[in-house]
Amino acid sequence: MIPRYLVAFVGASLITSAMLLGMNEVARRLKERDPTQYFQISSFIPAPEDRRPRRPPAPQARPELPQIEYATPLDADVPLSVPTVDPDRLASPPLVPEPSPGATPH
Repeated sequence: MIPRYLVAFVGASLITSAMLLGMNEVARRLKERDPTQYFQISSFIPAPEDRRPRRPPAPQARPELPQIEYATPLDADVPLSVPTVDPDRLASPPLVPEPSPGATPH
């Protein structure tokens, strides 16, 4: 159990120190670079010529949506058929089971 903790501690220490040294190197390189290179990945949108903001175009009118005409006919009856029920199958089971003839009482 202790060797596992030692291996985990050593591994975590190595990973942490590698990350700190790596980030230190990255920060040093960025600091030594030309300041204009920081903005290479940015794309700037040029301002309008008169330097005043323009109003966005008005939204177009929504197109007419198709309408579905739905009406239920008044004489539409749902066919109803009553199922047949067998009264013998509906008999409730006995609440107390009857003892089997070969069983001995406790």
